[in-house]
Amino acid sequence: ASKGTDPHLSPPLFTPATTAIAAMRCSWAGPSRAFPPRLLRPLLPPLLLLCLCCSLSLAVAAAAASPSRCPVGFDAHPTAFPSSSSSSSSSTSSSSSTSASSALPSAFYCKPRAFFGPAPWRTAAPVPVDESGRVVASSGVAFRAWAPHATAVRINGSFAAALPQAQILPMAAEKDGWWFVNVVDAAPNDTYTFLIEYNGQNLTRLDPLAREVVESSSQANPWAASRVHDPAFDWGGSSYSLPSHYELLIYELHIPSLNCPPNAPYGTFADAVKKLDYIQHLGVNVIEPIPIVEYPGDPRGWGYNPGLPFTIETQFGGYTALKTFVKEANERGIGVFMDMVFNHMGSPNALWQYDGWSEAQSGFPGGVPGGIYYYQNSNADTEWGPRPNYGSQQVVDYLTNSMLMYMNECHISGFRWDSVICIRKGGTECWDMPDDNDEGVAFLREATTTTRDAFGAFHIAEDLQNNATVSKPVSQGGMGFDAQWSDTSYYMLHDVLASPSDASRSMDEFAQVVSATYGGGGGGYWRVLYTENHDKTSGQGQDQGRWPNIVDASDPSSYIAVKLSVLGIATVLTSPGVPMLFYGQEFVDHQDFTFGAVPNLDWSQVGEFSNGRWSSIGPFNGIFNLTRTLCRLRTNADGLTGDLISVDVNTFHISDENHVLAFSRGSDQRTVVLMNTAATAYTKGYQIGAPHAGMWAVQMNTDLKEYSSLFGDVGRGVSSLEANGPPMHGFAQSVNVPLGAYTAVVLTSST
Repeated sequence: ASKGTDPHLSPPLFTPATTAIAAMRCSWAGPSRAFPPRLLRPLLPPLLLLCLCCSLSLAVAAAAASPSRCPVGFDAHPTAFPSSSSSSSSSTSSSSSTSASSALPSAFYCKPRAFFGPAPWRTAAPVPVDESGRVVASSGVAFRAWAPHATAVRINGSFAAALPQAQILPMAAEKDGWWFVNVVDAAPNDTYTFLIEYNGQNLTRLDPLAREVVESSSQANPWAASRVHDPAFDWGGSSYSLPSHYELLIYELHIPSLNCPPNAPYGTFADAVKKLDYIQHLGVNVIEPIPIVEYPGDPRGWGYNPGLPFTIETQFGGYTALKTFVKEANERGIGVFMDMVFNHMGSPNALWQYDGWSEAQSGFPGGVPGGIYYYQNSNADTEWGPRPNYGSQQVVDYLTNSMLMYMNECHISGFRWDSVICIRKGGTECWDMPDDNDEGVAFLREATTTTRDAFGAFHIAEDLQNNATVSKPVSQGGMGFDAQWSDTSYYMLHDVLASPSDASRSMDEFAQVVSATYGGGGGGYWRVLYTENHDKTSGQGQDQGRWPNIVDASDPSSYIAVKLSVLGIATVLTSPGVPMLFYGQEFVDHQDFTFGAVPNLDWSQVGEFSNGRWSSIGPFNGIFNLTRTLCRLRTNADGLTGDLISVDVNTFHISDENHVLAFSRGSDQRTVVLMNTAATAYTKGYQIGAPHAGMWAVQMNTDLKEYSSLFGDVGRGVSSLEANGPPMHGFAQSVNVPLGAYTAVVLTSST
């Protein structure tokens, strides 16, 4: 289903009757007039009537027992539906399954074309029927497992509350290594595992397709069982639509520390919902939590060690809690992107040697091979964990289908892909590999294309190599990403805006960041711009941390630290690209996002906001208001700055002497941004060329004391300026702009 359409609407019905009639019409529409032969033409009416009657009869049967009975995106597949109620509750034999299978040789079920897993029939339309249209499984849950080397697979579950013990039921072998069973007694919240026989071993495994798991206290085996999810959820008729590429404004956050209650070990989706009013008030339109799929270890971790791609982190509230979070965000006009880690898996993970088989192949770096989900050659390892096997179509489908599932079932709008370079390249240190891994590139192209065609997914790559091919369309030889994180921009901005020394600033370098002329192409919108993200604020590397700490580690609340942090925010929000803020940056939070010791966001610094009002005001609330104004300008929320969502930029004034940069936005250049990166204040004005004569409105002046008592207040009370000065900077007129130290001013012309 494409974006904006109901994915449950049925397709046009193509029955044998309509197909037969169409075939006859095609036969008679050819250039030859010799058919039907003249002698047979008297028999044509009764033959047609007989054909039509037969076709209609077939259509009736087909309507009951053909793929056209399945919803869009589902196909009908023949199978047996062994009834657990007719089986011994602890049986390990297949006798009851065999009898059920022989009784219903032509039964079929509706399998999702793109993704599947534990599927409660009571929520899927239609239910399975046999060739006569009789319902053969109106309740229960359909399960399947991929175990191509297994000699037998059974399911062990707590399926009927009235039964005294767990049930062990055989699963039927399907093609391509899949095993299937429908358990009539099963229902949401039931727990289960798969029992896999391989080479004399009896292995207990989770369901890699399960949406929920039961966690254990064991570090070596952190998950005790899979759990059947309840797919029922009231979306309330919400019809959210993601803004256009040029309008996106992303807010990266960390669920456990965003809004952690007092004395609680970590926050949850439910806690995060309480901050959505604040996030909406800020003015961003996309939330991007760092990974929220199930991962082992401390829930306060970063989550870049996935254990189960189809499962949402239980400690955050799980599958249904994510739906609630997305629904609440969508109702506030905010989309949700997921951060997906497909370049490696964590340790431990639930896919390791899944069906027991493994085999070290040529070039295998040593250790123990990972089995069916992983490479077992020179591409087996990354620096962080084992690499999935992109050469296996089953693995490619599995990873791609997880995204399709999240979009279809949880209304996720897009994805940020972690370390794409370690997907498109192989080897342990992938960034040093000279050539691409063709299988990884093919996976990227297939996944971005499939999810975009199905649900309009927006894809962001963390590749960090400034490689234009990554964000080109697949049709142009690219990998299909819409944008990619730009570390090049980050480090150039770091050179310009992170030093307290004005003499070190290069305005030419600053202009390259603003205009995206350092490579990559795409008018700047191929890149995601930021001065803070989870990696850069971690303090792990040299000159990393929250921007105020980088500028002035001894006093991150100092004038220069706050001023240069604000200039960085202003640059990100007024330059072409997809801007991204890191949570807390909007009020210049200076607690580093330390790996292994992430601090809770300190809301006392900004205040508490909900239900449209501030219940308390923190010392940096003014900086929040400054950032909020810039966010509204960036998204053109008030209809004043549509130029900021264009691709056009003209850096018309670059002064290394004064450390000042001026640039216009939009094809008609009706928005101008003036930035002073030095300590000199121009109280009597700084003269720059103006693309248009007449009046220019001052939409933002970051030096006003209403934002911080530290600021200089140059230009206070000036709401408009007239461009009536002499020609300058290639324009027929100029304007004199009051300009504070380390200040950005945004002007718009309505002439």
